[in-house]
Amino acid sequence: EYVEVGDDQLVSTIGSVSAWIKLSAIGANRTVVGKFNAGGGKREWLLQVDSAGKVIFTAQQDKSVFAENTKATSTTTLSANTWYHVLGTFSPTNNVKIYINGEPEHTSAAAATNGCEVTDTPIYIGWVASGGGYFSGQISNVAVWDAELTAADITSIYNGGKGADLQNADTYDTD
Repeated sequence: EYVEVGDDQLVSTIGSVSAWIKLSAIGANRTVVGKFNAGGGKREWLLQVDSAGKVIFTAQQDKSVFAENTKATSTTTLSANTWYHVLGTFSPTNNVKIYINGEPEHTSAAAATNGCEVTDTPIYIGWVASGGGYFSGQISNVAVWDAELTAADITSIYNGGKGADLQNADTYDTD
């Protein structure tokens, strides 16, 4: 099962993506949330767990080519049947970053200097538009911001034990 959110352009030049996840098994690539269609040459951003249990966040500046240098991969290997808070950030001035349970894990080799490529690919939760990658487990409290959250924001979200109150416009307002 998966959820299609639609073709909302929630982030383009700067952004953060967050979710609480609990995998039922490790051993296959699992999409958490993304606006990404590799088969259609429409890559924007993607938060996923790879077959080794590492969390990956990527922000793509060129929709037709996958860029390894704007990808951050966690150092932590996730275990099945355990809840984790996963969060990725990107901006034109800072590199792509991945956080697990409020802690910084890895920073990409390069910044997403142009932000993300703008495409008409929908946002999917639990699946990737180019096929496969269904999430096996539970996903909760997905949030997308058009801002690069600070370390303090990320720690606060993790310590809160739940996603942000998105009905409150002042929550994690970075302006």
